[in-house]
Amino acid sequence: MTPPPAKILRIAILDSDSFSRNWNASLLMRDWRTRVVAEHETFAQLSSFLSRELVPIDFVIVDLDNGVENYSLPDVLSLIKAHLYPTKVIAIGQKPDLNILGLIKHDVFSGYLKKSEVEFSLAWAVNECAAGSWVITPGIEKFARHHAIRLPDSCVVLEEKESTKYLSNAERFKVRLAFVMSMERDTMADEMQLGVNSVFTLISRLYENIGVNDLLAGDDWIQFLSDSDPVIREKINAYFEHDESTPGKETVAYHIVTKPLFRKHQDD
Repeated sequence: MTPPPAKILRIAILDSDSFSRNWNASLLMRDWRTRVVAEHETFAQLSSFLSRELVPIDFVIVDLDNGVENYSLPDVLSLIKAHLYPTKVIAIGQKPDLNILGLIKHDVFSGYLKKSEVEFSLAWAVNECAAGSWVITPGIEKFARHHAIRLPDSCVVLEEKESTKYLSNAERFKVRLAFVMSMERDTMADEMQLGVNSVFTLISRLYENIGVNDLLAGDDWIQFLSDSDPVIREKINAYFEHDESTPGKETVAYHIVTKPLFRKHQDD
């Protein structure tokens, strides 16, 4: 994969569904490398925002499951193309669309992700796009091959989470509640029908299982997380130094469990 960018990426979201928009915004806000600067429901709102925004936007995340039909991806790409700043577009949707894949050569289009496959790794996908890759998920790759569509030479495929190698399905569910959704411990206890003390014991074991404790101890197997990205490395180093402004163990855990695998796409 290409080297990651060393800056905080500024993101705008275009999504007519408030639940989906809020969920993706929360995922991006929790990641140290991405900052959500705008959330828009309509094309007109995005256009107005870009016309007055003085600070460059790095990416616009466009949800294609647009129930009210107030925007289309070609419209968004044309709007971004006309913008002064080198903003890129990443599209997300529930299922592949042949018309969308027909736009892959547009120079501001840099990723197409199937929602069920990207899950909660959206910030990792954005970061990979910022490093110069064209990012897709396996379902998009399979669909493109079926229709004999050649993908960009820089294309990489976001696959399963790194944590699937060492967490069971049950553990991944618990990790999602504790570290992705950041569920309050008493709420998590109710959800899992456990006592609160049992939940705290469970979470301690999850920190151990996903490698947070190893990371703090300096063990090499999880050190890739802090070495692979300059922003993450800076934050984790501050965590080591007990900087009071640095988020705690839960945020470190969030970055570990959301990290996916990327592989180079190969045309048949």
